[in-house]
Amino acid sequence: MLKSYIKQSDKTKVGGIKKLLPISGISLAAYKAGFFYVFLSFLNKSLAVILLPILTHKLSTEDFGYLTIFSNTLIVLQSILYFGVVQSFSADYFKEGKAALEKTFLSYLFVPFTVAALLLLAIFTMGGYITAKTGFPYQVLLLIPLIALSNLLYELLLALFRNEKREKFFAAITLGRTIAEISLVFIFVIWLQKNWWGRVHSIFYAYLLLGLISLYIFRKRNFLNNRIQPQVIKKELLFGTSVLITQISFLAISSFDKFFVNFFYGESNTGIYGLAFTIATINTMVSGALMQFFIPVMYEALASGNKTKQLNKIFSKYAGLMLCISILQALLIPLFYKLFIDDKFHEGIKYSLIITISSFLWSLSYFCFQVLYYYKSKRKLIITSTALFLTGLIVNYIFIKEFYLTGAAIGACVIHLIVLGFLLAFTRQQIFRKNQSYA
Repeated sequence: MLKSYIKQSDKTKVGGIKKLLPISGISLAAYKAGFFYVFLSFLNKSLAVILLPILTHKLSTEDFGYLTIFSNTLIVLQSILYFGVVQSFSADYFKEGKAALEKTFLSYLFVPFTVAALLLLAIFTMGGYITAKTGFPYQVLLLIPLIALSNLLYELLLALFRNEKREKFFAAITLGRTIAEISLVFIFVIWLQKNWWGRVHSIFYAYLLLGLISLYIFRKRNFLNNRIQPQVIKKELLFGTSVLITQISFLAISSFDKFFVNFFYGESNTGIYGLAFTIATINTMVSGALMQFFIPVMYEALASGNKTKQLNKIFSKYAGLMLCISILQALLIPLFYKLFIDDKFHEGIKYSLIITISSFLWSLSYFCFQVLYYYKSKRKLIITSTALFLTGLIVNYIFIKEFYLTGAAIGACVIHLIVLGFLLAFTRQQIFRKNQSYA
């Protein structure tokens, strides 16, 4: 299948995307294509939930706590390493065209690979100290930058397939990742009984395979046959810095709570809260999957000069859909725990119900961020992100310290409400005011 893809003409499928614009009406064929991407993207993002019935019966709450801290550490380092490359790649595909991206692709990768090398160097020199302070095995620390790099290449390949509307290859790489990771969980967690360390192994080998496949395809598609261009690196550094600040603010509102819970209440409580958080963010996984459908529609509308009217309709449809999904999720959470989750984690039901509210608010914020990413609005991204970072740290610290795990869940709602307020203030002209061009 890879060879047949590589031999295909570089001409992408056109026609049809304009039918996706709400102003023109969405055709049945477009809905089918959109549902295809949404389903596969949700499958890709929800693997952590799919594996819960296995992991919660095989791992202790303490093991799950270690796994939660590992996952959030990976998220932190990925945010630093990505440096806005995925967002820039998707936006520039529609702004500059695929031919231009082929000439600059290596320049996009220069910063992430450099950051990964520096992280590995830091781990080599300080790994013993970090292990002594955190209890994390040295080998786990070494794997994190490699997993992050592999995942970056995989995300870029998915973005390319999505933008080119290559449904079959998008499906192949997504289903391949799912099958590989589930198979490796059975090998390392169930058969070899490696506990949380076995789950780390399954993640590493699955993403290493995906990263190598992605490199192979990019090389055959001539994305790697070009020179590194300093001017492109400079441009991406400027944009990437604002995105990095934004990503760090994301961590303050979505990941730092687990670190605070671990600091105040230990690994076992972190495991209970981390599981509750994972289940409660199923709607954000749906949101991320839906954006695989909506981002190309949004960006093509913006690139063609059709701004507010289309965004207003897209946002309304998206927000209404996410509200329905979130209500359904809240109704099903107790049943999901009863049927699939081991009893030792059932304390987390009440936390999941509260976090579902914050997840809905975040899904709306995520839409607004895409508008700022398209325009590469560095100043607004930096202002918003700085405020969010400080708010996230302060609210998480106070609420978690004073009100236990319930405080962590309620604090998430408070933080995401503030996030949404900031973003709507910056994007209201583009989303809600008709015939208003972006300034």
